[in-house]
Amino acid sequence: MNETTSSAGALIVFGGKAVTSTATQAGLLYDADGDGEFSEGDTVIDLTSAIDITSLDLDAAGTEIEFHSTLGDMWNFELASGNLQDIV
Repeated sequence: MNETTSSAGALIVFGGKAVTSTATQAGLLYDADGDGEFSEGDTVIDLTSAIDITSLDLDAAGTEIEFHSTLGDMWNFELASGNLQDIV
């Protein structure tokens, strides 16, 4: 993965919006240093094998993430100071 438009503290969604059994990789990358690649200090949440998650979306500002499950559940998180926090 190489996201040339990344910046320090960016949240990158990879694997497209649909997380399916045919996706090679899917998940989130917190790009601490802003180099657009997985490197030291970055955090990866790998959702490739998460069978209940059918899609994940990132809002236009790049701060809120929405997960959808096969059962119709939806989880919302926001990026705040480098932490993913549940939006209640």
